[in-house]
Amino acid sequence: MEDILTTIEWVKQVWEKVPPELKAAAPHVPMCIYNITNTITEYTKKIRPLLKLYELLKNDVRLDPDTAKSIVDECGEFIGPDKEHVTQVLKTPLKIDPNVIQTLEGHLEKLISPLLWNSALASGLCLIMETIQLWYFWKQIKEARNICAESVATRTRISAIFDSVLAEIAKLDQFMIDMPDREVREIAMIEVTEQNDQIRDILHQAHIEIQSLKFKVQNAEMLLGKSRRDGVLSAAVCGVQVTSTIVNLTLLASMANPYLVVFNAVIAAGNVAVAAVNVGFAITTAEDMKRLQDELEEIGKLDYIRAALVQRFNDSVKEVRAHLKAQAMAHRS
Repeated sequence: MEDILTTIEWVKQVWEKVPPELKAAAPHVPMCIYNITNTITEYTKKIRPLLKLYELLKNDVRLDPDTAKSIVDECGEFIGPDKEHVTQVLKTPLKIDPNVIQTLEGHLEKLISPLLWNSALASGLCLIMETIQLWYFWKQIKEARNICAESVATRTRISAIFDSVLAEIAKLDQFMIDMPDREVREIAMIEVTEQNDQIRDILHQAHIEIQSLKFKVQNAEMLLGKSRRDGVLSAAVCGVQVTSTIVNLTLLASMANPYLVVFNAVIAAGNVAVAAVNVGFAITTAEDMKRLQDELEEIGKLDYIRAALVQRFNDSVKEVRAHLKAQAMAHRS
């Protein structure tokens, strides 16, 4: 419950600061984040105990009464009316009713679908958060008066890119609100994934164009993007830890659900204060440039966090399928 409340509080804080254009394009984001957080909490915390119970029953393992009760209680509504029977099977030589095994297998199969479509939805929400971050960043610098003449055309292109992303965000928002109710979720997931890829390509293009901007700082022309020597990311540090400057990792580390740790990292990344933009803004010192370069690099790392979240979902799906396949092969032999 604490995980959910933390996420909801962050959503409120982030959404208060979202530019009106983005709010209008994606009005359902707060509700989708709330729904996904609930689903993550409901399903991911139950996968492991359900798999454990399934393994114990399939392998005729016997337990002491307290351990048996604890495992059965963890599985909650998944075993419903069979709770008493399952508890007795775990404590005594009583053989399990084959129908109960089939019911458990059915529950495990049902877990796969919500995990997959929540993976697609969570990925889309992460991209919206990245859009918010990049949008804020662009608002900081787009009117800087000391931009080099050769970058003026690039600035125009970047503005056009941000104009185009609004329509794509609006499509994604509609997909996200429709998808849980779609009868053929496999098709819906393909559509959401394709839309995610479209937005990711736009953000990637915007990021590259912003990096190429040049500003005249203290009589020297400076690129907004870091040099390859300074800016290349190590695969070893591409995870939740890369947001150390924009996320309270002490809080995140205390949270029990690893899915929510990653998901909340992206949401919290949107919760940043943005300096007021004014026409007279200029990047006047090397320190100003370094700060902006660091901010831009941090935003780029959000895509690694999004990928880590999707990987967590996919790993859970693989684990469930692997257990079911192993048991099916054992049964045949």
